[in-house]
Amino acid sequence: MDEDAIRNVSRGLFGNKHKLEIIAAIAEVIAEGESDFYPRRISKLVPEAADNQVGSVIEQLRSGGLLIPVTDKVDLQKHRFRARDSGIWELAQSLLSELAAASWDPPEGD
Repeated sequence: MDEDAIRNVSRGLFGNKHKLEIIAAIAEVIAEGESDFYPRRISKLVPEAADNQVGSVIEQLRSGGLLIPVTDKVDLQKHRFRARDSGIWELAQSLLSELAAASWDPPEGD
């Protein structure tokens, strides 16, 4: 399945064509051993998504309790986040890999 088809699936499942890729990018950062990240780091991993789109998804994950703002003297603007332990990160990576390998495409959007 190509990237456009994956984004159609993401839009259908999550209401946002980049949300699956953004969540999977956060999972990638976690897998690399980084405990904290800035939204800009995620934007660089998902260059097709605008910074404000990445920020919106991060805010949704924060308000859902999956991301914790890091507040310390190093980051007074509170732009860093830490991911809570959750199955969502592995799920996103697995689903993205499964879709990339899929031989079917979703129906065209309305």
